Amino acid sequence: MTNKQKSKIWNWILNTILVLLLILGIYLFLDRIFGNSPTDFQLILWLSGFFIMALVKGASLIYNFNRELGEFKIKSFHSFDKIKTDVTEIKNDISDIKKLIEKKK
Repeated sequence: MTNKQKSKIWNWILNTILVLLLILGIYLFLDRIFGNSPTDFQLILWLSGFFIMALVKGASLIYNFNRELGEFKIKSFHSFDKIKTDVTEIKNDISDIKKLIEKKK
């Protein structure tokens, strides 16, 4: 399994947990409003779990962003190396053409 597939699975799991926690929180608050109130401990437990999962999701996004940024830097570095070799080849070709023109004269 590649890192990209693992990353997609991890993001799917985190998103699913966050959505389930959000639905649970809405249920708990509605239940509290309409009378069958959950205890304050249940609300605090839900709120802390939701924030912890949001922090984990945020850390995952930052990690993926830093990884993509690192890959971009490496690819940019290698592309400039390729451009440098192409320019040197063009310079060599131009110098060869100049030599051939001078021989013809």
